[in-house]
Amino acid sequence: QSSNRLRAKTEVMEEISSQNSHLGLEDLDKLEAKGQAENTKRVTSWGIKKFEKWCDKRKLKVDFNCVTPVELNELLRKFYAKVKSEKGQPLTPSTLTGIRAAIHRQSTSAPRSRSMNIIQDSEFLSANKMFEAKCKLYTKEMNPKPTHKSSIAAGDMLKLRGYFSEGLDSNNSWADPERLLQ
Repeated sequence: QSSNRLRAKTEVMEEISSQNSHLGLEDLDKLEAKGQAENTKRVTSWGIKKFEKWCDKRKLKVDFNCVTPVELNELLRKFYAKVKSEKGQPLTPSTLTGIRAAIHRQSTSAPRSRSMNIIQDSEFLSANKMFEAKCKLYTKEMNPKPTHKSSIAAGDMLKLRGYFSEGLDSNNSWADPERLLQ
């Protein structure tokens, strides 16, 4: 599969060269990167730094250019299981999701443009099961019952209904909004 991918990439490169295109592969990568929102780039950089910092503490090196899906799956599985915040707290599901998306973008975007999908490919099943388990455990242990703000009191709701049922005045503005404070 990887030899087919390499052959296809080589054929594309030869086709680009044979058409005397003014855009080199580096130029194409830059063009692709320009299409990505600045916030996405910033979040990707943050997520990759978090992952690399975790790897560095364990004296692990990950080269996204050549890591195999099996190797990355095992590494991600351990990462999802053990990663914590700077204060030693478990990461929220949204933070874990952001880091996972950053790692996915890092491996699939130019210049790497690898075809492995860490979110959906079957090679990453055990890592994704760990990811889901950590998200569920966080919800169960750290945030068992979300606290909701109290609803609007019945008396206040009657005031609002009365106020809005009167509609707009001749100036197309709501009549005497301070009346709601009474």
